[in-house]
Amino acid sequence: MNFTEDEIGRRYAQLMDEVAFRLEYLHDTVQKLKAGSISGPRFLNAEFGFFQVRLVCELVALAVVIAHDELPEGISPFLKEYRADAIFHRLAAINEDSFPAPVEVETDNAANAAKVFFTGNTAVDRVELRKIYTDCDNYLHRGRLKNVLASPSKVYPIAKLERWTERLVNLLKWHVIVLPHANRSLLVQLKSSETGLAVVYNIKAAP
Repeated sequence: MNFTEDEIGRRYAQLMDEVAFRLEYLHDTVQKLKAGSISGPRFLNAEFGFFQVRLVCELVALAVVIAHDELPEGISPFLKEYRADAIFHRLAAINEDSFPAPVEVETDNAANAAKVFFTGNTAVDRVELRKIYTDCDNYLHRGRLKNVLASPSKVYPIAKLERWTERLVNLLKWHVIVLPHANRSLLVQLKSSETGLAVVYNIKAAP
């Protein structure tokens, strides 16, 4: 697509803004489901929650594709792809560090600098995201007839929905996308405390 660095950052941030909104709404839905204070049928709200998780996975995958626009072959091969598992599988073959890496950031305003520490033990990794994405199918489809006949009602594990939400937030609240082909990385804050919007910083690789 031949986006500029600024355009890549702007488009990435736009998708992260949508992700942040969906995760916040999902968090509120989960808390109301746990408290029994949700309006409307419980099963419909639970299905809504799993649908939001699936959408978040897809939005993250699409954002990471945009981050890779400077690849020699560009992102044209991905223009018709939407499945998060397929996207990350293909990206991993091009850039093994393509998946978002969760980080903690310590800022030094006086020095106009920041220290970045890689984390990850409380966040989703590529393997888990793929499992989450495919597991959502179990809750968004009614299933085969034999299963419907065996169990007329469907069980929705709210604890799992809550755990997935927390781990997705831990992955994205501060994360890095390493772009070795462009000699830089994207440092991303999911939601700035000042603006309430996503912020993307371009970090140049050391010479």
